[in-house]
Amino acid sequence: MRVQTIALAQRDADLLAALRRLDGRGTLADVAAAAGLPSEDVRVGLKRLLESHRGHLEVTETGELLYSFDPRFIARGSEPFVVRVGRAAGRVFRGAFKAAITVVLVVYFALFVALVIAALVAGSKDRDGGGSWGGRRRDRRAPRR
Repeated sequence: MRVQTIALAQRDADLLAALRRLDGRGTLADVAAAAGLPSEDVRVGLKRLLESHRGHLEVTETGELLYSFDPRFIARGSEPFVVRVGRAAGRVFRGAFKAAITVVLVVYFALFVALVIAALVAGSKDRDGGGSWGGRRRDRRAPRR
């Protein structure tokens, strides 16, 4: 079992090297000739590479299958570093934006409550003080002589 796994890994490495020489594109015959492997092994290996790396099949004008891979041979499911950094920065920005909105709403709510309380306190003091700005009532009777 272990010998077969090592042999498969070696074949895949040979196929990748052959595809690199072909700039990531080639028919079954092209890849078999470049890798020096039997066409059946190349067919199975290319199918395995299509499942594990970014690539697709095309059909030539003569009806042959053309295996086309990204020249960098990026594994499926992996993302470039720049994309991962951008996605992480987006998550951080969204989180910071949500936190800022929450803080602003809490501060506005507290300010509104404080203004309502201040208005109620000012209104109650106004009723107790008799309505004059000075706070003392003037006697409107005529002065005694």
